Amino acid sequence: MQDLPGAEDLLNHPLIKLFDEQIEEMQESLPGRTIIPPFFWDRSGRATIHGFITTSFKLIGDTVFILLFENPEFVEAVHKRIEEWYRILILHFSEKTKLPITGIHIGECSGGIQQIR
Repeated sequence: MQDLPGAEDLLNHPLIKLFDEQIEEMQESLPGRTIIPPFFWDRSGRATIHGFITTSFKLIGDTVFILLFENPEFVEAVHKRIEEWYRILILHFSEKTKLPITGIHIGECSGGIQQIR
């Protein structure tokens, strides 16, 4: 857990700063236009994120599936951190672009695929 950035540092991450700069540039160069920020697909205000299992799989790898059984407390802590990140980022970009949040779509994409021969 120490390797995962805390929520208090998230908005200072260089990638988030870059997104903020890009949004500000678009707001200046395209006045009156709706800027669609990260985590939003369109002007509807529906935020879209990966599910917690998918996100923890991307962060930890397939070991997360074993940890669900061997160390569920750790996985729960990771999922709480992911929820915190998503909440902070969605609120941040909603406020930055003045795009109200009307809903949230959570896509759980980590299911396995069996190859059929």
